[in-house]
Parts: sequence; structure tokens; C-alpha cells
Amino acid sequence: MEFESYYGRNIVKPAPWKAEIPAYLFLGGLAAGTGLLASGGEMTGRAELQRNARLVSLAALSGSTAVLVKDLGKPSRFLNMMRTVKLTSPMSIGTWILTGFGGFTGIAAATEVAKMVLPRPAKAELAFILPAATRVSSWGAGAFAAPLAAYTAVLLSDTATPTWHEAYRQLPFVFVGSALAASGGAAMITTSVDECGPARNVAVGEQSSTWSPTPSWSGTSACWPSRCTRGAPAPTCGPRRCSRWRARRSP
Repeated sequence: MEFESYYGRNIVKPAPWKAEIPAYLFLGGLAAGTGLLASGGEMTGRAELQRNARLVSLAALSGSTAVLVKDLGKPSRFLNMMRTVKLTSPMSIGTWILTGFGGFTGIAAATEVAKMVLPRPAKAELAFILPAATRVSSWGAGAFAAPLAAYTAVLLSDTATPTWHEAYRQLPFVFVGSALAASGGAAMITTSVDECGPARNVAVGEQSSTWSPTPSWSGTSACWPSRCTRGAPAPTCGPRRCSRWRARRSP
């Protein structure tokens, strides 16, 4: 017995997507990842990474919102989704996540622009406001960043498309990982080498700074292939983690 659909038609209709939806998914993930990097840069004192990541995040968020509104047809449809909060609807929750992230990201980018364009007397008058706005916006954007990167995966898996629905456990990791990779690449392009170490770690998924391309950061016993020779001291990442070092130390 061979299964055939009704009159040879597809059982599940293909998603009627145009270029706006892939652009929205990419730009939304880029905005979320750079927003998270900006929060980390603010908390660790990396001013250049903080500034560049905030500006990139605002630009990506503006682009993602624009293509989303274009796909919906008219702005009023986006505003109508904010009339209610439906916890069982990924679209409703995602709209509020996007709105919350956009508010904090806008404040964060405004503080960076104010630091660049305002004269020194004006900065002195706002000395008590700018630091507080910077810190609060960092906390807010960081809190909304991960949900913004992951909610689109929930939105796709909650559909009738079999491939997306069956991958509902893996899709959030895919979307968050791609958001981190995109944001790490954007930060490496816009930020100097001295401050984009966390961006490199995010881009490659590495949590240890011992693999940094700058030798002075890792010390004399860094885990470099040229130093993983017989008789060399143990690398900073530890002999248990460095398979190359263990292989060359073995008789």
C-alpha cells in the first residue's frame, strides 16, 4: 500500500514566507546577542565593547522591527498584538519581549550617544543620571536578551510543520547559539582586539580565555601548539583539558 495525499496536494501547506521573516529572525538574534554583550561589557568595564554593542543592537532591532511590520502589512497589526497578554501564545509573549528589550536598548543607546555628542558642561549636569540610566538599561536589556533570542524557536516549533514541531527541544539552542555567533562576529568587526575577548569566546562557544589569540593574555604557559612540546610546562588550561599536551607528554 502506498500513501497518497488528496489529489496529490501537500498534506501541510508550506509556510508563506518572504525574505522579511528570515531577515527578522537573523536581525532579532543579532540584536539579542549584542545586547547581552553590551550588558557584559558594562559590568566588566569594557567601555568600547559596551558602546559598539549597544549601537549595533539598536540598529539590528530597528531593522528586525521594520521587516516584521512590513511582513504584517501595516503597523496597526503590530500594535493590536499589544492590546492583550496571552500567556499561551508565543506571538503575544514575543511581542512583549521585543517591546521590553527595545525600550531598554533604546535607553542604553541614547546614553552612549549622549556621551559622544554632549559637551562637557552638559555631561557634568547629567553626572548623576547617565550612570544610573546606563546600569538600569544594561540590566533590563540583559534580562530580555535571552528570551528574545529563544522565543522565535518556540514560535516555529508551535506550528504544523513536522520538522519544526519535532525539533522543539533543539530549536532554542540553535537559535540562541546562532544569535551568540552573530553578535560575537559583529563585535569583533567593530571593537578593538584589546576589548573584544569576550566576543571571541562567545563566537566560538569557548568559556576560557586561555585560547585568546593574544599571547600576553595567556601567559608563558599558554596552550599554544608551538609550546605544547615535550618538556614544556603544563598549559594554563590544565593537562586534563589539553589533549595535545597529554599526547606529546606521553612516552
